[in-house]
Amino acid sequence: MKYLLLLLLFVSIIGQAQSPDKFSYQAVIRDSYAELVSNQSVGIRISILQGTTDGAEVFEQTQVTTTNTNGLISLEIGSDENDFSGIDWTAGPFFIKTETDIYGGTDYTITSITQLLSVPFALHAQSVESYDETDPDFNTWDKSTGIQITEEQIVDLQDYITTEEDGDASNEIQNLDEVLSESNDGGAQQIKNIADPTDDQDVATKAYVDVLILQLGDPSKLLNAGYTIQELLNAGHTVLELIDEGISYSDMLADGLTVSDLLDNGVSSSDLIGTYYQGGIIFYVNSNDGTGLVCAISDQGNTKIKKCDGDVITGADGTAIGTGYDNTLALEASCAEENTIAKWCTELEIDGYTDWYLPAKDELNRMYNNKEEIEETALSLGGTAFQDLYFTSTVFSSIHLWVQYFTDGFQSDYSESRGYENHYVRAIRAF
Repeated sequence: MKYLLLLLLFVSIIGQAQSPDKFSYQAVIRDSYAELVSNQSVGIRISILQGTTDGAEVFEQTQVTTTNTNGLISLEIGSDENDFSGIDWTAGPFFIKTETDIYGGTDYTITSITQLLSVPFALHAQSVESYDETDPDFNTWDKSTGIQITEEQIVDLQDYITTEEDGDASNEIQNLDEVLSESNDGGAQQIKNIADPTDDQDVATKAYVDVLILQLGDPSKLLNAGYTIQELLNAGHTVLELIDEGISYSDMLADGLTVSDLLDNGVSSSDLIGTYYQGGIIFYVNSNDGTGLVCAISDQGNTKIKKCDGDVITGADGTAIGTGYDNTLALEASCAEENTIAKWCTELEIDGYTDWYLPAKDELNRMYNNKEEIEETALSLGGTAFQDLYFTSTVFSSIHLWVQYFTDGFQSDYSESRGYENHYVRAIRAF
């Protein structure tokens, strides 16, 4: 009958003060039918092989033992006469070979070879028993004083500080002069959050220099460099100073300032007449609140009829400045025709502005009073000069409108039956 030897595990290291040492070995013996071989004497030969499963034998031992009820054998491998002192455990791998005679003799018929997957640690540790430690010398180390390192032992830090210089061991303070004495190369790094200079040799920040440029620089050159008029004003320049430098009211208004801003900075309302602003040319400014009126740079058309003759006009009787818009809406409501002088204005769009209307009697007269300034700007912008006769939005009677001659300023009523020459329309809007 054939028998099967089953290897279980190594369970412990039996350490002594010196070699030889032992380690435990256990296995379970089963027959070829997987039945336990219980309470039977068996002969065992143990070998340790180095390198491979058929490598050199570095240890051998034979024993006779008896299995227990569970078929288990327990051995101690190694003895005083046969120890492991000749094994270099660092030169592995090692394999354990077991040969078994189930009848307790030396006729070994069952062989098993298994790799020792880890070297018995206590045995391997004995390799350092005779090592002489010289640096540092732990045998003479007074642990109560800590570790002392001499200057000769520091080979990569060169000099070191032997005493505390600033009384605070948690920091080491260096002034900028000491740092720059080592190197004045900033390594392309930036120094942040610097205060504004106060003394002659203080470093100045970019923000501080930018303010100086705005305060002291030539306004025209600064504008050409990309600065805004508002930035110049914030830096301390005045509107009047900018005007003296040749910056126009139109430039200031185009840069985001309002008419009120200019009035608040010492500009008179009359100075703004003829300035281009919000789609038209300023011809009236209320100096109290900065509101005003602009007119288009060109006429919107001309006709010998007002396109509403014979229709009764109601609600368009306003004459004062500020009444022209309501007059124009009333004209539209009173005239059934599509192509009327009122619609020429209300359907107009210039620079995105769509709130144009036909001027009331006083509004047209204010335009006439400033026609020279208006014409100069209009012609420079590609507009047209004024013609002879212009419509207002103010009714003279229920079917007549006021008109005004721009040759002499005369205002009169208009009737189609008189057959007068063409009458023109110049739209306005309020700002």
